[in-house]
Amino acid sequence: MLSSLFPSFFGKSDNGGTNLSSGGTPGQLNGDTKNVIFSYASIPDTVSQKDVDEVARDCGEIEADGVLMKVWSEHALNAQRAALSNLDTRINHAQAAMGNEENYRKKISKHGKNYLAHRIDVNATKQNFDGYQNVLSNAESTIAF
Repeated sequence: MLSSLFPSFFGKSDNGGTNLSSGGTPGQLNGDTKNVIFSYASIPDTVSQKDVDEVARDCGEIEADGVLMKVWSEHALNAQRAALSNLDTRINHAQAAMGNEENYRKKISKHGKNYLAHRIDVNATKQNFDGYQNVLSNAESTIAF
């Protein structure tokens, strides 16, 4: 049922179900980790100062990337949590608004029932008075003055 109401949230993903309904792909890790590990899996036969400097530079860049990734990750996850908090606010508002609409309909229904019952009472009172007046008017016409 939800998929018919919200197809963009609960529909099929483009790649056979591995994406999240939001379109995100947290299962895809990205990055060049495998190639870095493969590149440095064994020590070359000969190592020069230039080779040491290059691997040290690569290592520094990878470490710096790690710092940047951690900061980026923290802020990205905080952005997701903030978006979820906003979604909670929207959902809670919608739920309260639907509840208020339901209460409004119940109150209007109660008012309508009260009004109809009042009209029946008013009509019955009028009929009662008309009957009373009719009997007394007939009786009065038979009284000789």
